[in-house]
Amino acid sequence: MSSTVSQPNRLEPQRHDRTSPPQAAVDQPPRVRRITVAVAALLAAVSATGLVWGSGLYGSSAPSTLVSQGGDAANLVVVVPALLVASWFAQRGSMTGQLLRPGALFYVMYVSAIYLLAAPLSVVSFGHALLVVASTAALIGDLANVDTVRARRYLAGAPTRVVAGALVAIGLAAYAGLIGNALPELGEATTDLAFRSQWAVDMALGTPVLIVGGVLLWRRAPWG
Repeated sequence: MSSTVSQPNRLEPQRHDRTSPPQAAVDQPPRVRRITVAVAALLAAVSATGLVWGSGLYGSSAPSTLVSQGGDAANLVVVVPALLVASWFAQRGSMTGQLLRPGALFYVMYVSAIYLLAAPLSVVSFGHALLVVASTAALIGDLANVDTVRARRYLAGAPTRVVAGALVAIGLAAYAGLIGNALPELGEATTDLAFRSQWAVDMALGTPVLIVGGVLLWRRAPWG
């Protein structure tokens, strides 16, 4: 007695959609997803607090564009949904989600650092301090588990050189602007705290990421 075992058709091409890749493509560890959701919830809470009680938290005039009720509204409308949507797609194995989530986490770390340094101390300062720590932890976990080989295949047809050149150009222009803004303030003991805080974060964190990321992308390095 013989049994017939159904064999897959080897000639039939396998079709994988860009947002629903094969089962073998697994998402990052569950702890990254959990921390990302927690970051989104905490960012929503502190941004809603700033939006409602901003005049009491930021004083008569907002310290900067990012540290303001407008910045809080942008966090609620854009950043929180971006975190949740990217994490949802990443959980389903989407390469798009796995590439977007680190960017959203980095932005939360960046903007929370500016809030923490530029805004007057208040109850939401504790939330922003926690956001810096949590988003950094999630970002490190995310990047440590990115499948760089699969990411390069996914982006094979993308205009990477154009994007890389744009990133480097924006970074260099940002540095030129930062240096130009700082020169008149050299030696001034009364330089505005909010200006100093945002300048320091942009100089040491935000702008270098643009340039380094652009160079790596231009060279098609794994982390590019």
